[in-house]
This record gives sequence, structure tokens and C-alpha cells, in this order.
Amino acid sequence: MTSASVESPLQVLCLLCCLSTVARLLRLRLWRVYPFFFSFLCVSLVLLSALVYYGSGSTTFFWTYAYVEPVRNIIYILVVWELFSAVFRTYAGLRSLSRWVMGIAAAIAPIGLLLTLLAPASRLTHGRVMRVLRFERGITFGLVIFMIILLYFISKYPIKLPRNVVVLCILYSIWFLSDSALLLSVSFLPEGYGNLVNDGLAVFQIGCYMGWTVLLSKTGEYREMRVRHNISPERERLLIAELDTMNDVLVRAGRSISHSRSGGS
Repeated sequence: MTSASVESPLQVLCLLCCLSTVARLLRLRLWRVYPFFFSFLCVSLVLLSALVYYGSGSTTFFWTYAYVEPVRNIIYILVVWELFSAVFRTYAGLRSLSRWVMGIAAAIAPIGLLLTLLAPASRLTHGRVMRVLRFERGITFGLVIFMIILLYFISKYPIKLPRNVVVLCILYSIWFLSDSALLLSVSFLPEGYGNLVNDGLAVFQIGCYMGWTVLLSKTGEYREMRVRHNISPERERLLIAELDTMNDVLVRAGRSISHSRSGGS
């Protein structure tokens, strides 16, 4: 069992790391490029400030968490939508496809929410907090599906992406996967192990904040990199041609649908 004395330094460090990420985005003006990501950081900053200042057992933090955490969960969805748009910003057709992909994943996501609702009752928490936890782990489970689809796509095709977008893809995946896994463990851990979950979340979050602070940069918006490297030139040409063809087909399909709708009206 983790000692309670470890919890407070981890919370303070997590707050400082979150604050440094916010300051980094402000200094580099990246908050204009990723407004939902910046909103997510600001909401996290509110939660961490209440946690550090009032303590996890206080009534003030309880109500702050109960009302602010669901807001952060909704912003999670907007953050992933923002990332999809950034990945496919130069492919109009695939950008439309990404909306369909998100729609399909959104249809699958309730399965994750249902699984988390069917998980055993927790000995660590109950009542309103447990309802918030179940909602959050259902959302993050669904977003893990989004991220797996996205990572598979950008690893399959040799497309070039801004370095910042690749950083966001990787760290979002770590955030959502660790969040959903640790929150699911709440239903199975025995009483007295609550600090283990809290400290685990803090460690992963500190790692993500530090990663965003160190790796995001102004040059990362135009310095492109390729996720998939070790492929032959011939295979690369075939994959790029396949990607361009897919994009062109989707663009034409989108135009046909638009014309059909305008003609029908």
C-alpha cells in the first residue's frame, strides 16, 4: 500500500507540471492552434489547485471534482476531435472520413461505458464520486478506441505530420489508456488502496505534462516527421498513391452528396 505521505508531493508536482504546460502553450502561442487542448489543461489546473489547496478529503474538493470532472470528460472528446482534424488537415476527403470513423467509434464507445457500469461495486468509493468515475472511465475507454484507430492509420501510411501532432497522438494515448485502466481497477482493489490509484494517475499525468512541456515547440508546427520509416521507396509510392486515391474518392463522394442534397431541396 502506498504511504499517504507520498500523495501530497505527487499532487504538488502534478500541479506544477500542469502549470508549466499551460505556460508553455501560452508562451509559444500554441493555445490558438489547439484551443480544446488548452481548455483541457486549464480545467485540469482548476482540479489540481483545489486538490492541493484543500486536500482530497475536503468538502470543497469533493464538489469541485463532482462538477468539474464531467466537464473535463466532455473536453476529452473535443480534444480528440481536434487531433483528428489536425492529422487530416491536408486531406479534405479523409477529414470527412475521420468524422465517420469518430461516429463509428462513438457507437462502439457505449459498450465501454456499459462494461464499466457492470463492473463490481468499489470498496474504495461510492455514491456521486463512483458515478463520476464510471462516467469518466467509460469516456476514456471509448477514446482509447479512437486513438488506436488513429495510430493504426498514421502508422500504416507514410504520411508526414507536424511533430507536435505526433507528440499529442502519443501522449493522449498514454493518458487515456492509463486513466481508463486505473479507474477500472477501483472496482477490484480492496479497501485501503485508494492512494495506489491516485498515485498511479498522478505519475502518468506528470509524465504526460512533462512530455508536452518538453516536446511541444513552435518549430514543431511546421517541422514534419513520418511515423513509418522502414519501407522501400516502391512500397512508399504505392501507399501514398493509395492514400491520394482514397482522398480523391472521398472528396468526390462528398461533393456528390452535397449536390444531391442541394438538388433535393
